[in-house]
Amino acid sequence: MPEQEVARLQEQIKTLFSDVDELKTDVKEIKQQLANRLPLWATMLISALTGVIGWLIR
Repeated sequence: MPEQEVARLQEQIKTLFSDVDELKTDVKEIKQQLANRLPLWATMLISALTGVIGWLIR
């Protein structure tokens, strides 16, 4: 595999992981915003679903 292809793939992987980090941050922000507006049971449900999704992404 040529070095250019390896460098390109490495850059794509870095971009992918930065996108995942950005998504995690966005989900946390949304969860905090909804926690201020939703009843406790709905907040707990969202937290559980977020945890499951996070576990599946790994």
